[in-house]
Amino acid sequence: MVWLDQRTSCQHLPQSLGLIENNAVDFDKGCYPGQEIIARLKYLGKAKHTIRKFHANINSDTLVAANYLRDHSGKRQGQRLNSISLGNKTRGLAVVSCAALAAASELNFTDDNAQRIGEEIVFDQA
Repeated sequence: MVWLDQRTSCQHLPQSLGLIENNAVDFDKGCYPGQEIIARLKYLGKAKHTIRKFHANINSDTLVAANYLRDHSGKRQGQRLNSISLGNKTRGLAVVSCAALAAASELNFTDDNAQRIGEEIVFDQA
């Protein structure tokens, strides 16, 4: 299960965070804020983003600023949610564009100014 903090809160739909697959959203229970949007996406649409495990060669000091995932053209394709580092090895969770995954785009971490940080990110299979 993903942990959201101030940096990532209110930025992703439950479908993008894997909450539907983990039965964390009940479509048959009462009313809650955003229920119509969530139900509409479930019954009529398809999520544009998904949650994936990743690993990368990047150290923990550098990772603090690495919030976003961008492709070679600089287009934002996702966001790092949680991660843990041991030396230069990092593993974690990110919300990633389904289109970028399908196209097997090379993605890299970037800071808030779109400056590339570290090497290519490798995603685990779904």
